[in-house]
Formats: sequence, structure tokens, C-alpha cells
Amino acid sequence: MYIDSHCHLESYKNLDEIIQKSKSSLEAIISCGHSIESSKQNTEIAKKYEGFVYPVVGIGPQAAMKMPAKNWKIEIPDSAVAVGEIGLDYVAAQTTEEILLQKECFSYYIDVAIQFNLPLVIHSRNAYDDVIEILKENQTKKVMWHCFTGTFKHAECINSQGHYISFPPIPSRTRVKIVQRLDIKLTVETDAPFIGMTPLDIEKSVELIAKAKNEKKEDIARITTENAKNLFSLDL
Repeated sequence: MYIDSHCHLESYKNLDEIIQKSKSSLEAIISCGHSIESSKQNTEIAKKYEGFVYPVVGIGPQAAMKMPAKNWKIEIPDSAVAVGEIGLDYVAAQTTEEILLQKECFSYYIDVAIQFNLPLVIHSRNAYDDVIEILKENQTKKVMWHCFTGTFKHAECINSQGHYISFPPIPSRTRVKIVQRLDIKLTVETDAPFIGMTPLDIEKSVELIAKAKNEKKEDIARITTENAKNLFSLDL
């Protein structure tokens, strides 16, 4: 059995069908917000599929930079297993003002995570140096880097902090190098429907790691599932 540590269930119109099919192979799904509305939607989805779907709530950088009023407050439900996805995206940001808004929102939600003793789910594109530095300054420990696309040196730094790296179902030479050379905490994700089509594509993520490490798929499934349980404090 697998755990999809990051997807977006609010994006499906045929959600009941997706959930029922997913239960054949998955033990749990972590569905992640990236805006006020998507966070609310995922909270409601988790209520409907309690015990199988768990919500992550927060405002991502792409949404934050479009919110000059800085009205970032979201109610953190008791069911939330993390704060996210939050971070910095220097691909999306086009102006200094947008970057500043991203940074302010990022800092706001780091404080929220500390207040509620929740882990962070990080979104980072072309911003790894800054995100790493901000997390170091805040001494954050329970962190998952969603769909990691940084360099090997970034991974070394992340590993030294005890953070988790999440593996999507697409090949990457850098991620292969990371799992072959570093004893790093790994989780698997689909980012469905944006990378994987559905949470069932989590098996592809597991297969990529197993091939890179020359290990059995069943062993990687067990390790990544236990890592997700530890990170999100899931008692399954």
C-alpha cells in the first residue's frame, strides 16, 4: 500500500470515482491547498472521506503575489496534517513587489505552522537558496519539499536539516543521483492531476526510486509509506 503525499483532489469533477479506485492501492491521500479557496475545498473533501484523505492548508506563492491586501488568514482545521503548499516561486514572480508578497506570505505561514506544531509542505521554483535560508532562520525541522527540482547541493543541505524530499512520477537525473548518493528521507507524490493523472500514479514514483536504488518496489513502498506517516503524524 502507498501514501500519496501530495495531490490536489479539489481539481477533480469525478472525485468519488477517483477515491474508490485509489482505495485499491493507497492507504491514504494527502490533498494540498495552494489558496484560500482550495484549502477550504480540501478541508471539506477530507471530511467527506475521513480516514482516507487528509488536508494540507495554506497559500502558495502564486496566489500570495496576487493578494496585495495580504488577507492571508485561513482557519486551520483539526484535521490538517501540515501547512502548505507554501514557499517561493521565482518563475511565476515578475516584479519585486510580487517577490516581496511571496516572502511575506511564506513567513506568515511558517509562523502558523510553528503555532500549530504542524510540518511544512514547500513549493519552490528557482528559489531554493532563499527558501533554504528562510527555513534555517526559523529552525524548521519537519519539512517536505514537494516535487523537488533543486540541485544535488541543495539536496545535501536539505538532508543535513533532516527534511524530506518528495518524489513525483517523472524521471529526473538529479533525483536519481540524490537517492543513489544520499541517505535522505523520501516520500512519494503524484501532484495529480498536474503531473500524475490520478493518485494511482504513485506506483510510478515508487518504481523510479526502486530502479535508481536497485531495490525492491515493495521495500520502497514500505519505507516511503512509513516516512509519510511519521511526517504527517498519521495513525493508520
